[in-house]
Amino acid sequence: KQSALLKTAKEIDLDTAKQYAVGVAGEKAQNIKSIGSEEGKTPAFVFDFDEKTVAITKKGGYTLYYKNEREISSAQISYEDAVQRAKNYIESLNIGNFETSYYFADEGICVINFAYKQGDIICYTDLIKVGIALDNGEVVFYEARGYIMNHHPRTLSTPSFTATDAKQKLSPNLKVQSINLALIPSGGEYELYCYEFHCSGDGGQEILVYINTETLAEENLLILLKTDGGVLTK
Repeated sequence: KQSALLKTAKEIDLDTAKQYAVGVAGEKAQNIKSIGSEEGKTPAFVFDFDEKTVAITKKGGYTLYYKNEREISSAQISYEDAVQRAKNYIESLNIGNFETSYYFADEGICVINFAYKQGDIICYTDLIKVGIALDNGEVVFYEARGYIMNHHPRTLSTPSFTATDAKQKLSPNLKVQSINLALIPSGGEYELYCYEFHCSGDGGQEILVYINTETLAEENLLILLKTDGGVLTK
């Protein structure tokens, strides 16, 4: 699979990529050094600023990832605050609307997953991850590989079946809390257009069920795991 976002993007040179990297890292140009490049599906120039690393795509000049590997001290901010700071950062990028997905905390960093929203449709394929340091709230991690690989304007037809039709496919043991339209990844290079049912099951367990809008097939089922360290799925 080739990157949908980079397919028609123009090549940039090393100096232009360097300027972008300086802006991402918030450092002075004289502090930067090029440390080579990454190839593969998303070729990128890679730069180093002591503890900071930035990768800028060779096509389009998008930030592929940013890492600040400084030492993180004891936590001073809450997960809720970290999520809000990550939201503010995503909004500052001016690349569209995003829905907060899951988050987890590890070694003093809260990593929040954001899925792109096209209108009311959540595109879980177009994923960006933002890491917030819990000691001072700064962005210390950013990774947009999913977004860069998959993002493109989509023309989606009206679903063949309604949400009411899809709801009939759910187990009677599940109680629906909310319904969304969503694009989820398939086992291959395609996307699946689904109704996302956020349900509660026996014992209060939270479950996400994805029913195909065109076939009413159950495409996926995920259990939400809520712990002191975050919200994940399995």
